[in-house]
Amino acid sequence: MKKSILITVIIAFSAAAGLYGITLSEVLSGVNETFEVKSAMLTVEKARRELAALNHAGNSSLSVDPTVKSTSTEQGSLGEAIEISASTALKIPLGLSSLAKEKAVFAGNALANAERSLKNAREKALIKLYSQYQAAWLAQEQLDVLTTELDSARAFEDIMRKNFKAGGASLLDLAAAEEALEEKQEAFFQGNLERRLTWLELSYTAGLARDTGTLEQSRPEVADLARPPELSSWLYDHHPSILLQKIRIREIQESIDRLAKIDLSLDLKTFLNTEDHSASLSYNFNSPEITAAYSFPLYSWGEIPAGSGSSVSTWNTGFTIGLGFEGSRADNLNIDSLSVEHQLEEEKLNALTETLHLEIRTAFQQWLKAGDSLEQAQRNLERAEENQKIVETKKTIGQAAEYEILEAAALVKRSQWKLESAFIDVEKTRMAAADAASYLSEIYSIAE
Repeated sequence: MKKSILITVIIAFSAAAGLYGITLSEVLSGVNETFEVKSAMLTVEKARRELAALNHAGNSSLSVDPTVKSTSTEQGSLGEAIEISASTALKIPLGLSSLAKEKAVFAGNALANAERSLKNAREKALIKLYSQYQAAWLAQEQLDVLTTELDSARAFEDIMRKNFKAGGASLLDLAAAEEALEEKQEAFFQGNLERRLTWLELSYTAGLARDTGTLEQSRPEVADLARPPELSSWLYDHHPSILLQKIRIREIQESIDRLAKIDLSLDLKTFLNTEDHSASLSYNFNSPEITAAYSFPLYSWGEIPAGSGSSVSTWNTGFTIGLGFEGSRADNLNIDSLSVEHQLEEEKLNALTETLHLEIRTAFQQWLKAGDSLEQAQRNLERAEENQKIVETKKTIGQAAEYEILEAAALVKRSQWKLESAFIDVEKTRMAAADAASYLSEIYSIAE
């Protein structure tokens, strides 16, 4: 009696919870709120800012250096003449060095990888939400099946109890009916628990309100899934892991090419010097930068007597060329190391490609198997519906009891539920096969 009351309360609670329907599209619209996608979005933003920082040639700088100079004759006292002067330098960066350019290129690759990872994270989240939604929907729909099965077991137990009292059934028959009823009651409680757990899992992932709403049946529009050869060809140019490995190989080759170049440095400087003033303008070709410098007097007092060795006023101008060459021994050693690393990464790419090809074929076979199970579920439903019609016919001529009608109805509902479960399994395995080749967005509009 207590269990019957509890079951009634559970059913009433489930009905009260279904105040409005939640669709699959509503759940999937919140994919950007999942932890995985949020993390991937932040990674993209971080990579974008790092690239911007590396592409920046640097800040212009202005420096001022004051100088105090004391001049004395050989036999004179300290500080016969004191001069205060200053020098200033303005540096204006105009570009990046070859090493800085390489770092910027690598940062651009990192941004591209982060963007692909974001797309992949979004698709993974969509698959996760789809699977959780359908699991929660199946658990929700199963409650109706379990209720019908429970009603059938209760009706059968009632008949066995009456027959036992009338002498038409043994105690073992009654015990078997009671045991079957308890099993159905336990199955109902487990089904309700599964419904609650799957709902909580979905609501946590999708950010839904707890204990509200029911889920509506949803079947997304699906394009045809390509065959394994086409999927294998597709993944080589689209799978994030493959692209990441190919970029890694290209980066190593770019480092080798940079190190193989002759290390020359070139600076050009022009200058003008007078007795009290000096100015210069220089340009660095390797790390494009202009530097302008100027030194000038500020104040002086005291005087060195004439003929005491003071310099004659002069001025001069000209230019200098700075040319440097760095030995290549260290670069050659690095090239040797990078060449081996290049070969290693090539082998990793080949192994990764073969592994993904195998995953595609395995997932594709699982999809085909799910399709066979779907056809079998359809046949089982047809047989259950035929049996239900036979039982209903027997009932009209008095050859079937009421519990048999309930039992036939329960079998039909269970077959319908299994058919829906088989259909969902087909879609999940189709998603898995497409995802193995990074092909999901090509067949599901929900993945765009």
